[in-house]
Amino acid sequence: MGESIVGIKISELPEASQSQITDTNVMVVDNGTATRKTKLSTLISYLKSKMIKNSLTQETTGYALDATQGKKLKEEIDALNSSLINESYQPIYVDQETGMDFCYARLKNGYVNLQGKSDKELTIPANTYFEFTTLPKKYRPTVNMYFPMIASDNTISMFGVIYSDTGIIKIYSTKQTSWWRYSVTYPNE
Repeated sequence: MGESIVGIKISELPEASQSQITDTNVMVVDNGTATRKTKLSTLISYLKSKMIKNSLTQETTGYALDATQGKKLKEEIDALNSSLINESYQPIYVDQETGMDFCYARLKNGYVNLQGKSDKELTIPANTYFEFTTLPKKYRPTVNMYFPMIASDNTISMFGVIYSDTGIIKIYSTKQTSWWRYSVTYPNE
């Protein structure tokens, strides 16, 4: 006894010609009545064209997504995920003698977080732009950027500037100090 497909209504299935007969003939049933014979390959092609769409822009419901579109979606998701790098902090400026990290950075979800501190290990001179370190290209902002800093004493004003073209960070302090902190976050290209 042959197999039957139940629950699928096919109203406009094309007839198979004698020259196409290379596989099994199947009986097409429409509303419970056998209407004609057709090739299994013809039936499968017809069902694919009516049930599967190879498009990411289909707006009509009731279609399955072609597997090649799954590959495209995966590639797009992978591209998005690769732009959302979530790395651990990387040392940018480490004193060779003490091994202290005075500047470290990380990329996370499209942003750079830059942090640093000194607990009396690195002295910033007064009233001068002290060239502190240079950021690697991947951590540089798209425009020159100023950021506030905290000093040991409320009478000291401090800030830093990052030059986008060179990555150089300079620190300015109104008084000499060796106790300072900073943390700044900005978008990464």
